[in-house]
This record gives sequence, structure tokens and C-alpha cells, in this order.
Amino acid sequence: MAACAAAVLCAALALALGIPSVGLAERLGGHARLREQVHRHSGRSHRHRQPHRRKVRRVPMRPPHRRPYTPVLGDWEGIAEGMPISFRLVYRPKYLAVHDAPYGYEDLVLVRHGFNAEEPGCAPAYSGTSQEGSADGIVSPIAASGIFESPGFSAKGGLTGPRSAVFQREESALPIGRYGQACRRVITWHLHPAHRLPVADGEWTLKFASGETETFRVLAGGRVASGIGLPSMPPECGAPAGGVELFIAAGGSSSHEEPEYATKIEITFSGSSASGQMSFGSSPGCVASLTASLTKPARS
Repeated sequence: MAACAAAVLCAALALALGIPSVGLAERLGGHARLREQVHRHSGRSHRHRQPHRRKVRRVPMRPPHRRPYTPVLGDWEGIAEGMPISFRLVYRPKYLAVHDAPYGYEDLVLVRHGFNAEEPGCAPAYSGTSQEGSADGIVSPIAASGIFESPGFSAKGGLTGPRSAVFQREESALPIGRYGQACRRVITWHLHPAHRLPVADGEWTLKFASGETETFRVLAGGRVASGIGLPSMPPECGAPAGGVELFIAAGGSSSHEEPEYATKIEITFSGSSASGQMSFGSSPGCVASLTASLTKPARS
């Protein structure tokens, strides 16, 4: 019925306009097909059109008496004499309301060795390892000069350019077996942007091959494994009691050594899992292999 009505309409229009009805039908059909093709084409273009992403132009650092620069955001790493420093640089435009620069840092971590001095020449003799820094997730401001405002952090310094940062720490100690003037030295770290393999913050469970389990936490943006308990070992292994705190390097590896106990711990982290071993001496019975996994992610 609809086709018949369309034919009658075409005939009526043809008589009114003075053209053959067949030609009019073909023209009308051609226009309809054209509209259909345009509709299909515009539908495809809408489906495949990518949203326009406007690139945000960041405000640069403007240090006094130096040229402005725009630092690289993300993870930064540096190491000096076996002691790493690591942090994450972030952009905070709202800081300009109360600070000189729109940048801040978080997850600042330094692994520090204890320092003794031994003769001759006050050569360093390290004893023990500790970590310091911020693992509370708070972003601290950076001054326009690039200096990190980090009270309580023993290494002082900050950004020096778009891809460079420098920190220094002064150490002093009395030489072993001597009294009088202390040995003094300055350790300098040069840091640069780096890619860190992601390691999840939160509560982890560690399981030894013996079936013994321990819990520990990963903090500071996957940089620190805190409170890792040591396994129960046979008396002949001479294993120390307690736990250790490990720095997780950019590639996911972590290690700890205590020569006086012949203790060596090596754990490799990746995402939400880890594996490794702890050895206490050279005996095969004094090696404990282990695995670990994330059981409770930290709140974001």
C-alpha cells in the first residue's frame, strides 16, 4: 500500500512539473540513497572520531638568577657509595597560591649506612643500615630555587635542572682506636628521572618454604618493604632474631646483608607478588626460600 501511494505521488508530481514520472522517481530515489550514504558516512566518522585532548602547559620553575626550566615529572633515582635516594616529583598548580613554585615531592627515601672511621686516612667503615624519609603520602612543596623543604632529612638539596637534582650529606666520626679530631666527609648524590617497576603499597603476606608465614608492609610508592620477619632456623645457622627493612630498587630488587651473622636476604618484587630467599651461612640447611603477595592494598 505504501509503495502504491508513493507511485501515485510521483505521478502527480510529474504531471505538475511537466517531467516523466519515471525520471522523477529515479531522482527522488537517488536523493534518498545519497542521504542514506551521507548518514552512514557521518555515523562512521562520529564513531571513529577521537576526543581532542588539550595538552596542559605546565608552569616552569623560576629559580633566582637562573633560567626557568620545566622539570620531568615522576620517579627520580640516584645512588652514592651504595646508598640510594629516591622520590616522586608531582605538579601542583594550586601551590602557587601560597608557595613560590607549583611542584612538590612525595615518597622521599634515603638508605643510610652507619659511618665509622678506621685508619689509615679516615677510610669509611660502614656499620648497619637505616632508612629515612617520608612514607605518609603527603606531597611536600619545593622552593623556587629547587630546594626540597624536608626538615629531619639528613641529605640536603633539590632540583638543579629539568632532568637533574643534587643532594649532599655531611658525615663525621672519630677514627677507630684514636681520640681527637673527627674525620669529616661529604657524600654527594646526583639524581635523574627513572622508570620504576610498579610495586603495590599495602599489607603483604610472606610465606617460607617451611610453611611459616609473616606479614609486612610496602610503603612510599613501592620503595620500602617494612617489618619483614626472619624465619625460625636451626641453631647451627646462627640466624639473628627480629626483622629487616628493605629498600626496593627501581627494577624491583631488594637486598640486605649482615656479614657478622653471614646473613644475606634477596627479594625481587613485581606488582603484587615477590619471591626470593634468606641465607644464614654456607650450609644448605640454612637457606630459606620464600614467596610473598599483596593481601590488603593501601588506601589511595
